[in-house]
Amino acid sequence: MQHVQVISRIYFFASLLLLFNVAQIKAQTSTLDRTLYLYGFDKVSSSISNKMLCLHFENRYWRSDAKAIYEILDAIDESVIRTDSLRIHLMNDSMVFLSIETKRSEIRKLLLGEINYQTWVTNSSFIFGDSISSINHKPTSKTSHLLEFGLTPQYQLGNYNNPLRLRLEITPELTALLPFGVRFRGGIGLPVYNDLDQNRTVRLSHLSLTRQFQVQPGLYGGVSAGFFSRNRAGAHIQFTQYLWDERFSFTYQGGYTRFSSAMGAVDDLFVEDQPYVVSTVAAEYRWKKYHLDLNIEYGQFLYYDSGYKVDVQRYFGETIIGMFVLQTRRGTNYGFHVSIPLFPRKGARVSGLMVRSASHVPFSYRYEGNDLKGRMYRTGIDYPTRLKRVYPSYLMDELEPYFWDN
Repeated sequence: MQHVQVISRIYFFASLLLLFNVAQIKAQTSTLDRTLYLYGFDKVSSSISNKMLCLHFENRYWRSDAKAIYEILDAIDESVIRTDSLRIHLMNDSMVFLSIETKRSEIRKLLLGEINYQTWVTNSSFIFGDSISSINHKPTSKTSHLLEFGLTPQYQLGNYNNPLRLRLEITPELTALLPFGVRFRGGIGLPVYNDLDQNRTVRLSHLSLTRQFQVQPGLYGGVSAGFFSRNRAGAHIQFTQYLWDERFSFTYQGGYTRFSSAMGAVDDLFVEDQPYVVSTVAAEYRWKKYHLDLNIEYGQFLYYDSGYKVDVQRYFGETIIGMFVLQTRRGTNYGFHVSIPLFPRKGARVSGLMVRSASHVPFSYRYEGNDLKGRMYRTGIDYPTRLKRVYPSYLMDELEPYFWDN
């Protein structure tokens, strides 16, 4: 009888200790989630499984995802959680963009200068387009809607008396997160200077509902419907399959739009007052060493224009410089494009709304002028652009300077 009582007491105290440990772990992960939310991150969720700390988060605060990951690693290093193994998932619309597996002890050595950055990278794993099973998490932090302020220049070369005609607008865009992963995106144009056309008043520029998703590891897609420009209303789909990490990708996109005057009149009804079907396929190769993309796209573009486009672009830090050539039914054109980072590099959360500048200011030059060749509309499907900024080869190079500054 005494033995039974002893065993019962042992079992009672063991159960009590187990419950205490579970409660302690829950409190520690909750504290980490709250800390990262205060740091500006959204949809934060951390848990411990099989002696590994797993963390999911979305970055709408920092312009650079490399800076966001550095802040995450630094916060985890300062936390009181004792688990050494670590796996973090950078998410976007519940899609896994990038996963990093490492050791907290290795991060501590790196921050203290006991090992160099390349040693840490060698001992860690950067995984692109991780398993879709990784997205099954329940965020403990709130999700912020996003208000971005962009700067959009458009131009046309003129004659001797007026060599450059320019339209410069501030373009606020609201992204609201709705149930089932749907995003509402709406933008307006605020004219700053315009001697290019008649758009000199504040106006709606686009309104759309978008759902982006991950079908399986490496396969992403998106569906969008709404006003893709002031007078084009319709629907669009897009799918991209990545092969051999980020080295190769194949994309199909297609859509149908009709003219609508619901958001205002147009200047040229001959061009706009018609239905258009677009359908293109594209293949892209990433030269990892130089962060250079070669993209070839073929199909039917807007304005019943069919043909191909070849685009080469390279990432110089956060600046993107590219050149292109296109040959379509309407003729040939070529030129270059530049995307320059827009400051400040981080946003601010105001009552559940993340307010920040757009990530880049786009500028493009066409030798034959701003003609109708090879044109597409803005659909709100942006996962290809976001994924390029978290390619492992690119992100590892972008992450390194932050540890130098430590």
